[in-house]
Amino acid sequence: MKYNRIKQRKKQDEVSHGICSVSYYSKIENNKINPADDVIDQLLQRLNLSRSDIDNLDYGEMKEKLHKWHYAIMSDNIRDAEKQKLEIRDELDFFQSQDLRILFLLFSSRLAILTDNGRSAKNNFLEARELLQKDSSQEVEFYYNKISVCYYMYLEDYQQAREQACTAIELTESLVLPDYELSDLLMKAAISTLETGAYTLAIDFATKALKSYDRSYRLENSGRCRVILANAYCQLKNYERASLELDLAESIASQIKSQKLKAQVLQMKGDLSSKQGAKMDAIQFYQLSYRLRTGRARLVTIESILKEFELMDAAQDILSWVEHGKETLEKLQSTRELINYEKKYEKIFLFYETYYGGYDTAKTVDVILNEILPFFISISHWTTVSHYYQVMANVVESSGNLEEAITYYKESIRYLDYYIN
Repeated sequence: MKYNRIKQRKKQDEVSHGICSVSYYSKIENNKINPADDVIDQLLQRLNLSRSDIDNLDYGEMKEKLHKWHYAIMSDNIRDAEKQKLEIRDELDFFQSQDLRILFLLFSSRLAILTDNGRSAKNNFLEARELLQKDSSQEVEFYYNKISVCYYMYLEDYQQAREQACTAIELTESLVLPDYELSDLLMKAAISTLETGAYTLAIDFATKALKSYDRSYRLENSGRCRVILANAYCQLKNYERASLELDLAESIASQIKSQKLKAQVLQMKGDLSSKQGAKMDAIQFYQLSYRLRTGRARLVTIESILKEFELMDAAQDILSWVEHGKETLEKLQSTRELINYEKKYEKIFLFYETYYGGYDTAKTVDVILNEILPFFISISHWTTVSHYYQVMANVVESSGNLEEAITYYKESIRYLDYYIN
């Protein structure tokens, strides 16, 4: 009876009014009293139920609600997704189903990623992983791998995300899934393969996802796919095709008035300009993207701006943007604990602050060696570790200490080998 009341979004006093007291009704729901048959019949009538409905929990209906909720999450419809989560959570307590519980946790993790709640994303994901068993259904296994892609992408572990995406794609061969689930997976697979250097494969995944989104007129995601394609073509130095994809994505962003997509387009236009050596154009695009972004997305743009100014050796501009970066991190930290993805920016900003802040060679090397490198080693960012060893080598070489410089150059090569191998 309680399940059906919650399912109908009714309060206890609505059901019990004129039949019994709220406290008496509460005892009925919680099996603390055996009411008279006429009371039960009146309450069931109020809920439009028969006696046979009392113990009928619709597993299929609950699963359908979970999928509808996941669709809202995939559509970035945060308000609707948050509302559906509360409704599902209340009803789910009545089901003794491990699979439904796992799906709820996985989708909760993805919603937390969407709302930038790293701790909740992690807790829900890890709990789902603990509950996952060898005899879990293929559908649950598919969603575990799919949400794993989202989770590891959030942590910037693109290699792990790519592996999970490949596993999820293999599982689709034996499952009947809605088209939107498959296209969403393909787009995530495109991003993870792009970030791991498989540009041609990324184009293949993104193109397949794009066709699906175009068929269903999901313009926001069509635009995102075109940004991914532009990035991949840019990496392959097909700048003309990259520019074409960005123009199409920008047109979509204007059509649907999507600030988020517009910011992504501008960021990618900055990357494209940077690749072609147009530093000032790149900075201009990045600055436009920065104005449209908030939170952690801004950190990506700030780092891009810093890299361009670094190439120009523009110390004052670098220090100014470092302050913007630190302010962004402070705002994030005021609402929640930073995850490693964001903590890395603390180290990046510290480097720029030290290197361009007028410190001597010894201080610069000390900060890199004792504060920056240990962090990136701990998260296995070998290319970044290699980069900072090379920076130290350049710094000490310019001060005339060739022997120490050679040591750092060797370390730079060693960590680059870690990445390659």
